Amino acid sequence: MPASRRPYKTALHHNTRDADIIDAGALISLAVSPNEADLSSLQHMFDDATWKLYQAHTYREAMSQLSRYWVPVIVCECQLSDGSWKDFLSQMAPLADRPRLIVISKHADEGLWSEILAMGGFDLLATPLKETEVAYVVGSAWLDWRSEHEPTDRHVLITASR
Repeated sequence: MPASRRPYKTALHHNTRDADIIDAGALISLAVSPNEADLSSLQHMFDDATWKLYQAHTYREAMSQLSRYWVPVIVCECQLSDGSWKDFLSQMAPLADRPRLIVISKHADEGLWSEILAMGGFDLLATPLKETEVAYVVGSAWLDWRSEHEPTDRHVLITASR
């Protein structure tokens, strides 16, 4: 399996010795898109909401980010230069603490939305992104993840040691 396609270790797989404590109320997400306008728009929306957003332009770059940071929500462009949203789902499928995947596409339609849901994705957002829709869908994904995986008021974020 190529290095870029290996499953990543999440914060829940590490010990607390290398921990940074993150307030459980803070939403943390990774945006993956080659489109700078979409990344910039998402960053602005996340900054306004005081949420933390990591960014990547490619699947490989995203997998590198995911090996270092605990991320319960991923917002991913439908098609990347080196992969797609389906690659994320296949990597995350075996994880008990798998992030919620939201796909963004300028070709959003009911067929794509159905496929995303059927394969285990969380939702689909059409581009250009609208702040109210992003806030609702990302917030819902975070609450869904948190209701399943976060039994306490605080969560430990562990960066992968090299």
